[in-house]
Amino acid sequence: MKRSCVIFYVFASSIFCALLLFSFPHDASAALAAQSATGPWTNADIKLGYADFQFYSPVPVFGANTATYDYNCSDNDDPSDPARIKCVGYPPYASNTYICSGDVFLSSNSAWLFYGCVADTVAPAIVQNVQAVGVLSSAINVTWDPATDNVGVIGYRVLVLQGTQFIQIGTVLHTGAAAYAFTDGLLPVSPATSVSGRTLTPSTNYAYGVVAYDAANNASSYAPVWGTTLAAPAPTVTAINPASGYNNASVAISSVTGTNFLSGATVKLTRTGQPDIACSGFTFSGSAILSNGTCPITGAATGQWNVVVTNTDGQSGTFANGFTISLLPSYSLSVTIAGTGTGSVSGSMSCGTGTCTSSFISGTSITLTATPSGGSTFAGWSGASCTGTGSCTFAITANSSVTATFTLLPPTVTTSAPTLVTTSSATLNSSVNPNGNSATGWFQYSTVNPGSCNDTFGIRVPLSGGTSLGSGTSPVNDSRAISGLSGSTWYYYCAIASNAGGVSYGSVVSFLTSTASYSISVATAGTGTGSIAFGPAGTPCGTNCVSYLSGIPVTLTASPSGGSIFAGWSSGTGSASACTGTGSCAFAVTANSAVTATFNLPSYALVVTTAGTGTGTIAVNPPTGPYVSGTLITLTATPSGGSTFAGFSGACVSAATTCTFTITANSTVTATFSLPSHALAVTTAGTGTGTVTSSPAGINCPGACSAFFVSGTAVTLVATPNSGFSFTGWSGACTGTGTCSVTMDAAKSVTATFDDTAAPIFTLTSPMPPATFPAGVASVTLSGNTSEPAVCTYNSIAFGPSATTHSRIFSSPASGTYTYTIECTDAAGNVSGITTAMFTVDNPILDMTPPTISASPSGVLASSAAGSPTTIVAVTGEPATLCKYSLTQNPVSADNTAALATLSAMPGSFTMIDPTHFSALTNPLIAGMSYMYYIRCQDTAGNNNLADYTLSFSVAASGNQVPIASFTVNPSTSGIVPFTIDVNASASLDPDGTIAAYIWNWGDGFATTSVSALDTHTYQAVGTYTLTLIVVDNGGLSGSSGTAYETITVSALPPPPSATTVCLAQCSAAVPCVSPNICGPSGVCINPAGVGGGPLRFDGATSLLDGSDFQYTPAVYPAGTTALIMNVRTDVNATCQYILNTPGTFYGATTMKNFTATGGKNHSVKLTGLKPGGTLTAPTPLAYDYYVKCKDVSTGTGEFNTTDYPVSFTISNASMITAPGPYTCLINQSFVKNGVPYFFDICYKQCATSADCTAPATCDAVKKVCR
Repeated sequence: MKRSCVIFYVFASSIFCALLLFSFPHDASAALAAQSATGPWTNADIKLGYADFQFYSPVPVFGANTATYDYNCSDNDDPSDPARIKCVGYPPYASNTYICSGDVFLSSNSAWLFYGCVADTVAPAIVQNVQAVGVLSSAINVTWDPATDNVGVIGYRVLVLQGTQFIQIGTVLHTGAAAYAFTDGLLPVSPATSVSGRTLTPSTNYAYGVVAYDAANNASSYAPVWGTTLAAPAPTVTAINPASGYNNASVAISSVTGTNFLSGATVKLTRTGQPDIACSGFTFSGSAILSNGTCPITGAATGQWNVVVTNTDGQSGTFANGFTISLLPSYSLSVTIAGTGTGSVSGSMSCGTGTCTSSFISGTSITLTATPSGGSTFAGWSGASCTGTGSCTFAITANSSVTATFTLLPPTVTTSAPTLVTTSSATLNSSVNPNGNSATGWFQYSTVNPGSCNDTFGIRVPLSGGTSLGSGTSPVNDSRAISGLSGSTWYYYCAIASNAGGVSYGSVVSFLTSTASYSISVATAGTGTGSIAFGPAGTPCGTNCVSYLSGIPVTLTASPSGGSIFAGWSSGTGSASACTGTGSCAFAVTANSAVTATFNLPSYALVVTTAGTGTGTIAVNPPTGPYVSGTLITLTATPSGGSTFAGFSGACVSAATTCTFTITANSTVTATFSLPSHALAVTTAGTGTGTVTSSPAGINCPGACSAFFVSGTAVTLVATPNSGFSFTGWSGACTGTGTCSVTMDAAKSVTATFDDTAAPIFTLTSPMPPATFPAGVASVTLSGNTSEPAVCTYNSIAFGPSATTHSRIFSSPASGTYTYTIECTDAAGNVSGITTAMFTVDNPILDMTPPTISASPSGVLASSAAGSPTTIVAVTGEPATLCKYSLTQNPVSADNTAALATLSAMPGSFTMIDPTHFSALTNPLIAGMSYMYYIRCQDTAGNNNLADYTLSFSVAASGNQVPIASFTVNPSTSGIVPFTIDVNASASLDPDGTIAAYIWNWGDGFATTSVSALDTHTYQAVGTYTLTLIVVDNGGLSGSSGTAYETITVSALPPPPSATTVCLAQCSAAVPCVSPNICGPSGVCINPAGVGGGPLRFDGATSLLDGSDFQYTPAVYPAGTTALIMNVRTDVNATCQYILNTPGTFYGATTMKNFTATGGKNHSVKLTGLKPGGTLTAPTPLAYDYYVKCKDVSTGTGEFNTTDYPVSFTISNASMITAPGPYTCLINQSFVKNGVPYFFDICYKQCATSADCTAPATCDAVKKVCR
């Protein structure tokens, strides 16, 4: 069975103070044993003479008594060894933050062998030659010389005095430059590249300090220096908005514009001989505008005033005569009383009649109130924007006029309920208030509801004039008696009154007169019989008469009898006047009524027709219709012109010439007369086929080959041969080859002869010329089709029997050219023309030549092309499969294999337009730059270009050229989360200036802007990110070429190592796993204990924090490992949880912990606080067992695991050796990194009892060493 194997790399985490890394294999046991013969160790013995040391973690774990240290690094044999300067290697002890502690120290209880690392606590020297020089009114440049440090300065902090304390305003990285500079201001001022972003005050002193710091964050002291900003230029004032105002109130100023304004600048208005007007509330919106202030000009002198802006440094600017102050004007107001009524106006002015006028200052608030007199009402305002009937209010800003309209009050009318209502009379009542104006009243009534009262509906009472109701202000009652009304009838009426103020209408009131009785008489008429039903039944009043109360709804229904039909209603009077048609008659009884119902017997029509080839007449008795149902009718047929009577059909059926029937419905009878007929028979003969048809129709042979025709009929026959055949003549009743005409005076027969005279047509289908087949071809098929069944031969050899398809297969033909002559013969002996088929079997000519290449563009492109990409088009001389390019020239390839390797390694790829045309998009072009592209292609035969095709072109220079962005990423563009990268954009350039800013968009929601080309960033989540750099030159220009991109890939799980010492069985559908294991998604057998309900879990593994030493479970790590990454994969998107040493805990329990990266198919979490195995008191390796359960989040079912999936690893213990007294040493030789073994050791003083140890250490009773 195949095995997939994984190498277990062992990584030691930082647990011992002294950790030794050799660059060559070394056996610590042998080294110490070599010293045992010399007796107790000395410093010289312990050093062992090794100089090539690198250092890892200095944190001591074993041994408490380490107070006496020897920090003398001069014991190192190699003075140039960098280990004497700093400790490098595994974080967090890398890069300058820890320094060499010496090669050995001895204490009373322990010996620490070789070199160790301790924290750097030495601060850099004070920064020298610090100077602060004002370079602008808003900026100061701070410069200084580089500082020194025992390990190395990595940067500088720039401080400024605020109040009584210095605060940090910026940092500058130490780059090894001869001098450094920093601008305290908004923009960097040469030679500075960093800025504080602050705005400084002109002509102001500022105190600065510069502090140097190293990687251990040790900071130097500093000596303050002073710098003074330059004086600001005086402001100028060019405009104020608004530029005028009235002196009755303060004026709001939206803006004052000019130049050189400072924050805190003040504004005032000045005029000779007048006190200044100080304005306030302005907002500093930049050096060119002050906005949203107020100037108090109330009572100020009218005329032109100067606008003065004064900066905080005392310098002023004046806009002469820039603001005008004016008096407010006065306007007249006219008030007019109008309308048919009377009243008065009061308020801001009073007016009783006619027109009144007053004068007001502009802006005065006007309020007018209208009061009507008795008998009048206020109708409303007009003029000066006043409307409605409320108070009139407005601010006067021009000469204005207002009209108040009063009108007389119309009467108030109420329609009262009627009294004394009878069948034919009633009294109408109302109440009317004249409202102080002489009024007249009347009534309108009708049997139709008008909806609302008006003076046009129904009848007026009285017919003219009306009742005088006086001119009082109280209601007056009015009544009128009416007569001639109809009983049981609804009536509608209303009261109306008028005065000088107008006409008023009361509401509509209804009443019902008393009930009356009416009779309904129904008569019958017509030839039939029937009856009439009354619904509901009423009181009889005589023959066919029923009596009903007025208003009763009545329905009359007619029912015919004895075969009669109801013909309809007629002669309706009274309430029945609307009865028509043959349906029921429904109406409400409102008068004496009468109506007639007519019943009739039915009548039917008779239609008599003749048919057949003969002629004759039909006699009908009785002769005319329509006929009443039941009438007996006799039909008599008489043939003529030699015809015979064939019989009656339809409503009367008889073969005799007389037929009798009783009519009971509309009827049709047909009498048939016939002439004698003769048969015509047609046959076909000959070797061919065709059709024969006749006119008149009847013959269509083959098929209908005989028909009868009436005696004397002239029949014409037409013969039509089928495709490939000919008509050769008639025989029988016709001869020759023309049209056959036969007169049917007796039975006759005709024969049409068709013969095959056309040769078959052969069509070749394979092989199609020119046909060439490679040598060794398995078979070649010769085939074709004929237009009719035929026997075909090739080179006189028959394909087979007669058919329309013909085929022959030639198996494994030898190389050569084959020619075949094909001929076909049909059943009639007609022979086709000769068809020639040819094919060749041969070895093809191999294509061994790579494709030729041409490309564009070339020459010098216009400067307008700068800033945008351009398209490179490569054209090949033959079809190709791919083309690629590089920006550096490639060496000439020795053969096609080497050329393929070069082509595959070329970084740029073209996109195929068609097999001979390929395109690629360049990066944005830069004005003034030249470009070289080296192109190679591969044709369809696999031939690769051995040498580059060189495409060159350039872009003409123009104005400020776009900068070019370029950067590198270290340590790589992919890593394990959390993934920290360092970026270096030093390769970015500006063809005609300098790079002023580097803008980094990290692609994960974070972005930074810096004046330094160096930066660092940590990605905290798994994903693929687009890292973007935009560079801006000193002219503020960026553009497309000023942008560069890189893809950063952050993974949770690195790929397994390519080799293994722990093997998992590979599996597939054909190679199953041994039970109980199952085949997992990775193609290896996994334990089903990781399945259960929910997602499938597999590939459980651990690794060190940087992704190295990746091991599938179970794993083993060396002593000193304190943190690992645990990884698990699932077959579906899931969320996973874990617990230590507690199997059986259910998913979602409070003791379960969530994986940090989860929700997809890869899950990881950082495990910390792992205890080192192999302490002196517990030498057994320490095992960790984690149990994982996951929940499916991909299908919506939410199914989770019920079984545990274990991920296990062990932290090894260190081994003990006995060294020459008085020491016992702890040795770990299992640490392997990049294939190189390393070891480290710590030695403890041997003891028999605690008396042999120096307090507070005691003697370990098991290991017999001081601890």
